[in-house]
Amino acid sequence: MKQIYYLNHLGCANCGAKIEDKIQKIQGVEDAVLDFAKTRMVVEQKSDEDLTVTIQEICDSVEAGIFVSKEKNIEEEESPGEELKGTLLELFLVALAVVGIRIFVSKETLAMAFYGVLLIYVGFSVYRESLSKIRTGDFFDENFLMSIASFGAFFVGEYLEALAVMIFYRIGEALQDMAVERSKKSIANLLETDQSYAHVWRNENWMEVDPEELQVGDKILIKPGENVPIDGMVQKGESLINNQAITGESRPIETGVGEKILAGSIAVDGTLEILVEKSRENSTMAKIQEMVDQSTMEKARVERWITRFAKIYTPIVVGIAAVIGFLIPIILQSEFSPWIYRACTFLIISCPCALVLSVPLSMYAGIGRASKEGIFIRGGDRMELMAEMDGIAFDKTGTLTDGKFYIDEIRCLTGTEEALFSAAKSGEIFSNHPIGKAIMEYPLGEAYNVESHKDFAGKGIVAETSQGRILVGNEKILEEFSIENPLEKSQKTRVLVVQGETLLGEILLSDRIKSGVEKSLVWLRKNKISTFLYSGDNDALVQDFAKKIPIDKAYGGLMPEEKLFHLEEELSKGKHLAYIGDGINDAPVLARADVGIAMGTQGSDMAISSSDIILLQDDIGKIPTLISLAKETKKVTYGNIYFALGAKILIMILSLLGITSLWLAVFADVGVALLAVAYATSLLRWKTPSL
Repeated sequence: MKQIYYLNHLGCANCGAKIEDKIQKIQGVEDAVLDFAKTRMVVEQKSDEDLTVTIQEICDSVEAGIFVSKEKNIEEEESPGEELKGTLLELFLVALAVVGIRIFVSKETLAMAFYGVLLIYVGFSVYRESLSKIRTGDFFDENFLMSIASFGAFFVGEYLEALAVMIFYRIGEALQDMAVERSKKSIANLLETDQSYAHVWRNENWMEVDPEELQVGDKILIKPGENVPIDGMVQKGESLINNQAITGESRPIETGVGEKILAGSIAVDGTLEILVEKSRENSTMAKIQEMVDQSTMEKARVERWITRFAKIYTPIVVGIAAVIGFLIPIILQSEFSPWIYRACTFLIISCPCALVLSVPLSMYAGIGRASKEGIFIRGGDRMELMAEMDGIAFDKTGTLTDGKFYIDEIRCLTGTEEALFSAAKSGEIFSNHPIGKAIMEYPLGEAYNVESHKDFAGKGIVAETSQGRILVGNEKILEEFSIENPLEKSQKTRVLVVQGETLLGEILLSDRIKSGVEKSLVWLRKNKISTFLYSGDNDALVQDFAKKIPIDKAYGGLMPEEKLFHLEEELSKGKHLAYIGDGINDAPVLARADVGIAMGTQGSDMAISSSDIILLQDDIGKIPTLISLAKETKKVTYGNIYFALGAKILIMILSLLGITSLWLAVFADVGVALLAVAYATSLLRWKTPSL
């Protein structure tokens, strides 16, 4: 059972990782995952027991000020900006006190006493937190490091520097909290997709209700400037629709009677009456919202690694600092003071916060930026895998083509065209496939009364009707029932129609390549990413289609299990492979691929549920954007790691040589964290590549 606990006021990613680790060890908890961007903990429990009190106790032992609840923001939080102002005012008064001591206090012992009082005042929250954690046995964090460093500096006679370092640290922490909070809000705004109200026609009147109350068959009203709260079909009115929030398409598109419309769209200049076609929980946007909620929970490999690294990193550097401060002067038979000072400098720079903070922020920012493009990613691990893709396999119909078939030719062997279409419509009457829709929309023939209906995946449909048994499908459905086929093969998509034991004829259809497909495939080839085409259409048609666009390998006439076989064959070579599809028969392949990518508006519910990424705009042109953004996210993530570790190691070496000071150590610690956060959130301003 999944339970969500909000950690209100959580501001430290390193502390969050410790809390996550402790919660995972609670009896009855199967797993716990921290969503730092939304300051919540998602806990998998064996029962529905409320663990709020237990988790509160854990949080109190790790970071003071966290308030655990089942609801977000149940009490008003002080904004980071106001907190910074308060800190600056407090520290300004302390600075004035220091100036007063320098001017009016001449005795060194009295001045030292005053500096000591000010140090305890300025660092009181840090020391209190450190003492609290020492009592629990989990004290290896920045508060402990700063406490030891400041007292060590004071002990060796660096009174002013010890005080100044604590002041600088407090300012830096306030600045860091403000930067992190603003970053989390920016990312959350990009991931926000919910809608809060709907106008529905009930009791002969328009009423405003919660979208959760809407039912299939309801009629809702969308006024200019309002969001569409649920999937439906336009019954009345015309309007330009802005889909930017959900598909990333900046240009409004026209919509009118008979057009489908997704939740999250905005009516620009007209009023629309819409028939609700899906319940709120089954709508496309609900599935995407679920994916968005899950996206920050699925951690990338690098996130998991950095969390494990932080657990052993801090105790090791504390041990090294002890060696520097006490063992080295004994070995060298020198004074303790300069070596204790160097050890203090070493301790300050060793804090792992910049590392633990920047990695999840980078991943969250990348996922948030992708959502702005209408690309919804299930988690950081999928983002990381997309950056490592060796190849991409595509379905054909509805993926590389627009999925709108047009009837090109009708070949009758027996009877009339009307009889041919009546039989074909009887087989396709329940079909949601683009081919079936094209046949049903053709203005010829009427479906018979259908008594039973069975779908043979990858082959066709068998229907028992008032006019006997009808088969509709490809050559494989004829082979299944031992029906002879005298018709010559065609390069077009063909639908064979059988009534009883007689082949009535075939319907030939054609589809169109989506705009942007060829440019995207050229881009993939230039970037050395292999491309594959797995299609259920006849092989001759698929090979002919593949020649028109730059596909490396194409396979036609495939059943779902055969698509899976070819995918497994490529995966067995050690390649990272993504699969892009939209149909029910794509679900097994989407689930097996390293990354499954589904079409958001044309894709089946099963395909969307089985996928790791949704392209809400159904645009293959987004694939270069997705891969480029994934690579940029990986570059920023690892760039932050290398930068933070490099800066810290450099200052550590300088501190060992006695070249650096406590000032520079604090600047390096806080400054590196601020720069890492700034670099991570630069992903929110990332520009899409030109094809």
